[in-house]
Amino acid sequence: MKPNKSTLQQSNISRNKNKKRKFKEKENFNFPEWMECTWRRLGCGKDACLICGKTKKQKQAHIDRGEDLDDIEEVTKNVGQNLKDVLMAMKNDIGKTEFSTGVLNEIDKIEEPPEPEKFPLYNEVMMWHKTAFGVADEAFISGQVWVDFEYGLDFTWYANLLPAKVYRQLCNRWMIEHGDDYGENDYKYTDYVIKESISILKNAILEPVSLGEGPIDGCHNDVIDKKTERIFLYLYSELSRLEGKIKEI
Repeated sequence: MKPNKSTLQQSNISRNKNKKRKFKEKENFNFPEWMECTWRRLGCGKDACLICGKTKKQKQAHIDRGEDLDDIEEVTKNVGQNLKDVLMAMKNDIGKTEFSTGVLNEIDKIEEPPEPEKFPLYNEVMMWHKTAFGVADEAFISGQVWVDFEYGLDFTWYANLLPAKVYRQLCNRWMIEHGDDYGENDYKYTDYVIKESISILKNAILEPVSLGEGPIDGCHNDVIDKKTERIFLYLYSELSRLEGKIKEI
């Protein structure tokens, strides 16, 4: 079922008000700001940032050595050290976060949650993901320009991120129900990440779709064909439906 016109118009107004998409302040959260850069498509870009600063230095080091930045072997060289740095930063920020020292020290004792496919909601989200990436793959193959626009990049990034974060939240809920404090701590931040991701996804889906009263932000309907537009409207409706279920996790 397609979203009605008034719903799309309201979403468009909301999107325009948040066009610059600044990092939102997270009420009741005291997690370090660098955590934003672990999941957003565009990080803060600051040299002093634990994530962005280190990424810049590592990329430049690879370039200086004449290494291929797209080579998975080169990329994975940094993973171990990055993980150590993140854990050290979390410990240094321990007084500013809602994680407890006990939680960090007891991570190895946490019971492992079920595999993703064991959660029905995850499977539903993956069906949505399959449709989303189906339309994106077709666009890449046929040379459609929308995938190279900012909203296209947002669409593919956050569509790919959503299943992982939903699974993480399902695991958090499972861990809470099994008495693990770690799940409760991570639940709050993951809830914020999912809400932000869905909001960005909805904006990205609506961006190329005409509301019937002229183009959105100068983007005319000839950017996407009617078939793609119908799929986008379907994806929007399904995402809204899934959003309600995700909120109940």
